[in-house]
Amino acid sequence: MNQKKFIKLFPDWKTPNTYGNNYEQPPQESGVYLLVRPFEGDKQIFDIMYIGSAKWLYQRYERHEVLRVLSEVYGYVQFYWIRDDNYKETEKKLIKQYQPKFNKQWR
Repeated sequence: MNQKKFIKLFPDWKTPNTYGNNYEQPPQESGVYLLVRPFEGDKQIFDIMYIGSAKWLYQRYERHEVLRVLSEVYGYVQFYWIRDDNYKETEKKLIKQYQPKFNKQWR
């Protein structure tokens, strides 16, 4: 298993996709987001499909073409986000660390 995984260890990451302690709509603020899918039915381990950043997370969530396409192909893809003023640098670090399948830049 060579793929990098995102293990849900970060309680400060939010998602509009679940109804737990981390449920929250994306804000009109800058931040970093992950497009993930559950790994083999396990709700605690995720494949990171894509990492991105946005000046306005809410607009990015509502209009994200990659999210739409991945959802059609894989069935269920979740959008996780965190507010971050230094979002571009955080995005670069996360891409280098996890090397998601659908990110090509900053590898």
